[in-house]
Amino acid sequence: MTILSQWMNASGYTDGAVSARVGVSRVQVLRLRKGVNRPSPETAVKLEALTGIPAARFIFGEAA
Repeated sequence: MTILSQWMNASGYTDGAVSARVGVSRVQVLRLRKGVNRPSPETAVKLEALTGIPAARFIFGEAA
């Protein structure tokens, strides 16, 4: 389970809600949540603003 997936489960956000707040497609959020893709730096910064999780963790993985 990715850090984004954990956060979404804990906060009650859906793929659609995150996509609307971050400005990417719902499918892209699904791929990020499942760990299939990593976000661009710009998207990672938007995810950080939404979640409070450092952008580096989205870009470089859980250990960053």
